[in-house]
Amino acid sequence: MKLAEALIQRADGLKRIRELKSRLATSVKVQEGDQPFEDPYTLIAELEELMTRFQELVKRINRTNVQVEFETGKTLADALAERDVLQMRSRIYTDLQETSSNSPFGLRLSRSPPLPVGEGPDQVVEGVPYFGNHGLVPSLVGRNGGLWAT
Repeated sequence: MKLAEALIQRADGLKRIRELKSRLATSVKVQEGDQPFEDPYTLIAELEELMTRFQELVKRINRTNVQVEFETGKTLADALAERDVLQMRSRIYTDLQETSSNSPFGLRLSRSPPLPVGEGPDQVVEGVPYFGNHGLVPSLVGRNGGLWAT
């Protein structure tokens, strides 16, 4: 099986697991004396079987991701982990920006860092994250432009 096929099967499996979870939740919410629309025990057995197959598929995908190596020596698993952290970092700072727009203080990403930042991750000033070569460092500033915290 090709990796692309496995990824499609993983997405389909997740969708089916969510559907079964929803059906199971509906089937256990019945009034006393009423019969559930679907037998919860049958749904649980189907869900367990599906999750076992899903787990094996994810294991195969992960083994492939560790074996695929780029010219740089990085594996596909490494690249995926880096992507996930970049997405997480982006969501956090986007959420901070949105949150700060509703407060008397604002959050700004400045290209000129308020504190000295080294040239690489091993030279970072303690407490100030290193954001790569582009030098983006978050700074909290007041609406009038005054510095509140860095």
